[in-house]
Amino acid sequence: MFVYGFLMAACCMVCFVVVVYGKGNGDLGSDCNSTSADKHICNLVFRGRSAAFGAFTWCALILAWECIHPTNSLLKMNPDSEHSWWKQTITELWSNQFLFWSIIGGFISVFPVVYIPVINTKVFLHAPIGYEWGVAVAFTVLYFLGSEGWKWMKRIYFRKWSKKVKNPEYELERSDPFKKYASFSRSNTMDPDMLA
Repeated sequence: MFVYGFLMAACCMVCFVVVVYGKGNGDLGSDCNSTSADKHICNLVFRGRSAAFGAFTWCALILAWECIHPTNSLLKMNPDSEHSWWKQTITELWSNQFLFWSIIGGFISVFPVVYIPVINTKVFLHAPIGYEWGVAVAFTVLYFLGSEGWKWMKRIYFRKWSKKVKNPEYELERSDPFKKYASFSRSNTMDPDMLA
């Protein structure tokens, strides 16, 4: 989860910086955290916040889908499936309809927060944006690719270097975790050959 959080924070911060310093002149205004802030002086900061808010919200919603499985890709949750990756993705995401519609609602909810006049300027201290939507979408896609890359690295690690149990049933039969409770005696009374 640390990696996902770090990726999300980096994408949001860089999104804000790109809006304020990339296309803008870097003027951060003064007293822009106050509800009485001058909209003209703080417009660049408000637009940067709107873009970062959009990227953050969408990254958090993608994280909800990414957490369905700790290592399998969101695009191929079941590696043994005979379906193509796009059909499998649609089937998996649709199987939990509550999560699906919650995430769709979350994706859509970003737009009213940025554009409804009282909510954007008085509550969230945002401003309506234009090209900044492209920046927010780009960093959301970058977050998705980073999350999938992290899962890919975890799959490689678990496949090649993990020393964990490869066959849990076989390992459980070979070393009984309850053998010390099989008898009141202090020594093990179970015959390991009988377990095979």
